[in-house]
This record gives sequence, structure tokens and C-alpha cells, in this order.
Amino acid sequence: MIEANIIELVTNYLPNLHDWNDALQQLQMHSQTSLQQLHLHTQASWNVLAQTVQDPDVLGQMQKSFNNFIKSGQVWALGIGVVIGYMIKNLTSF
Repeated sequence: MIEANIIELVTNYLPNLHDWNDALQQLQMHSQTSLQQLHLHTQASWNVLAQTVQDPDVLGQMQKSFNNFIKSGQVWALGIGVVIGYMIKNLTSF
């Protein structure tokens, strides 16, 4: 029931509002319980909505990071850590 109220508020009131303060005031006027539930479920999401994307090339960023991972030698550290960890696991398991 609360989810239906929240969906109704989002579809009816939010498109007509100019900022998030007005949106929160509308939610408070509608139902204090709905606001608390919405705040608990979307507490971390509010900041994500307000961020701007500087470089939208996500795959390019991943490729650049992976190439840096290989060139910097971190892949060797990962491989050695996995092998040593596997050896220690086998030595300590009975």
C-alpha cells in the first residue's frame, strides 16, 4: 500500500516540481510514514541522482583501467597472491 502511494506521488507530483525540496514537502504533506519509508529505501540514491557524468565512455574507462592493471604489474601480484593463498589453504586444511 505504501509503495502504491509513493508511486502515485512520483508520477503525479514530481514532474510538476522544480526542485527536490518541493518534492520532499509534497511527500511530507501526503504521508509522514511514506516519507520515512521512502527515505530509508532511497537514502543513498538521492546523491546518485544529483551527480553529473564527466566522461560517459564506460567501456573505454574499463579498458584503460584494465590496461593499467596489466602494465603496472598488479596482475602478477594478483596471480602470486592466488597461488600462495591456495597453497596455504591446502596446507592448513585436514
